[in-house]
Amino acid sequence: AYSYDLHGSEMVNLGANARVAQMFGKHGFDVGVDYDSYYGVAKLADRGNQSVIIRPRYMFRAGIVRLAAGADYGYRSSKGFDIARSYLFPHLDIVVDAFKGYVIPYAQASGDFIDGSFEALSRENPYIAAGVTAPTGARISTEFGVSGSAMQCLSYKAYFNYTHLDNMHYFVSLYKPTGSEFADSFGIVTDNANIYTIGANIEYMYAGVLTAGLDGHYY
Repeated sequence: AYSYDLHGSEMVNLGANARVAQMFGKHGFDVGVDYDSYYGVAKLADRGNQSVIIRPRYMFRAGIVRLAAGADYGYRSSKGFDIARSYLFPHLDIVVDAFKGYVIPYAQASGDFIDGSFEALSRENPYIAAGVTAPTGARISTEFGVSGSAMQCLSYKAYFNYTHLDNMHYFVSLYKPTGSEFADSFGIVTDNANIYTIGANIEYMYAGVLTAGLDGHYY
C-alpha cells in the first residue's frame, strides 16, 4: 500500500502472513506468522517500523469443551525512535457448552501491538501534524463471561473485561490560531492505562426479519 497527504508526507506499507493448522482427532495445532512494515518516503525517510508476530496455538475439541490456548510473541522496531520492543501476548479461548446453548461460560485472553505509525495515526485523526509518529504500544485484554440463546430468537451475553494498554496514545492540540476555536493541528502524548468493564447485552429477533437489542456497560 502507498499513502500520502496534502503536506507531502508519504509512506509505503508492506505486509505478509502465513498460517498452517491441523486437527488430529480431539487435539490440534494452529501456527500463524504475521509481518507488517511501514517505510517513510522523501520527507519521512527517517521514519518507519517493522513488526513480526508468531502465533502458536494448541486446540482441543471434545464433547462440551472447545479450547484454543497459546502465546503470541511479537517484535516491533521503530526507526523514528530507535526503539525495539518485544511482547509476549497471552491467548486463550475456552467455551464450555454443557447446557445445549442456553448457558455457555467462556474465557478469552488476547493481545496485539498498538500501531503508532503516521499512516495509522492519520486514519484516526486526519488533522495530525505532518510526520508525527508515536512509540509502539501494546493492548492485552482478558474477558470472562457467559452467553447463550433460547427459543431460537433470544440471545444474551454478560461479561467482565480487563484491558491493559501500554503506551496508549491520544491526541493533543498543538496550536490554536488567534480568533479560532479550532486547533490547527494535533500531536501525540502517551501513557499506560488500565480499563475495567462490566457489560451485558440482549438481542431479540422477530420472525427472522426484525432485530431489537439492548446493550449496557459500566466502564
